[in-house]
Amino acid sequence: MNTLTINRRQWLRASALLTGHLLLGGSSQASAPQRPAGPGPTGLARLDGEQHPWGPSPQVREALSRALDFPPDAARLTEKLRRAIAQAEQVSPAQVVLGNGSTALFGLAAQLAGVAGGQLLASTPTYQPWMDYAARLGAQVRGVPVAASTQPDFGLLLAHLDGPRLLYLSNPNYPFGGLLQPTELAPFCRQAAARTLVLIDEASLPYVSNHARCSMVQLVRAGVENVVVTRTFAKLHALPGLKVGYAIAGPRTAARLAALQATPEGDGGIATPALAAALAAQQDTRHAERVRTAARRLRAELHRRLDLLALPYEPSFAGYVSFSLASLPAIAPDYLHMRGLHLHYFTAQDGATWARTALGAPEQLLQLTDQLTELRRAFPLGSQPARLLVAPAVDGPQLLPPR
Repeated sequence: MNTLTINRRQWLRASALLTGHLLLGGSSQASAPQRPAGPGPTGLARLDGEQHPWGPSPQVREALSRALDFPPDAARLTEKLRRAIAQAEQVSPAQVVLGNGSTALFGLAAQLAGVAGGQLLASTPTYQPWMDYAARLGAQVRGVPVAASTQPDFGLLLAHLDGPRLLYLSNPNYPFGGLLQPTELAPFCRQAAARTLVLIDEASLPYVSNHARCSMVQLVRAGVENVVVTRTFAKLHALPGLKVGYAIAGPRTAARLAALQATPEGDGGIATPALAAALAAQQDTRHAERVRTAARRLRAELHRRLDLLALPYEPSFAGYVSFSLASLPAIAPDYLHMRGLHLHYFTAQDGATWARTALGAPEQLLQLTDQLTELRRAFPLGSQPARLLVAPAVDGPQLLPPR
């Protein structure tokens, strides 16, 4: 049996888990709102982001629409959202700082740490837009390469903590998606927080079932003042365009973060309809759990197919899956792009190119695994790099073996 054969019927049958049947609790009479499948406006399947295909829940859509037609009181809505988050995280509402997206909150933490003219330390590769943002704020960004396991090298990070004013880590560990275990992360953060401000970006952690067990909010509750945890409604809750994020920190640190905001209302400059949508998303725990289940099963299927293709990957706990292209020809990114698949690419600690794909629509991911299979068939493990031929008369690129 050819292990590289992609059984399309089995894939699409498995993808039934990703449809409204799952998201609506097994009802076959209703259909869940989903993002459109297939190529985007540019003709590409945009898999370079981190958005899942199921979109926000019907309750969130209704709350957003209602707030657009009949805007509620912003101050009251801000307080309700802050209290809802605080209750879920078992902290005081005063320890919750709302922001116009988690990027704005990262900026506040960077200002609080005084990174201008100082150093920011991060495990690399990492979320580069935030590192670029810190550089624009005047920080010198220092990176410590991840260990061979693609997990942060905690020992090496501690060895470099004498100068940095801010330490940044993400959990799951972007861009690989691996989960940082609390038994290792919590003791490390305690040690690091005694020497500098520690920011833990948990944008994708809500994808993890029982994620509170892995969250560093546990340190905030334990009184560790120098730890800031950031979250966003852009990932699991599928509200990227509305830009709603929040930070959780100790009472003194949270008060100092809030004081740096330009908006005295305490709403972080978030539009009122966005606040209404975020509150509905925070309260709709049933939809969130269904998305977690669907995402977990889709990731497992992608992992299985990457195993069949002998493509190394880090088991992901986020809204994306990353895998190494080291065993494929160097033209693999161009080939996939010309086949209508737009992924995100990055360089790992060993210099190898990795690809990161979002949890897109089943048809898009089937197309991706089909094209990866064609690449693997044309260039098995150990073969020479390919060259790419594109002719006007053919539909897409053609792979040619090396001469």
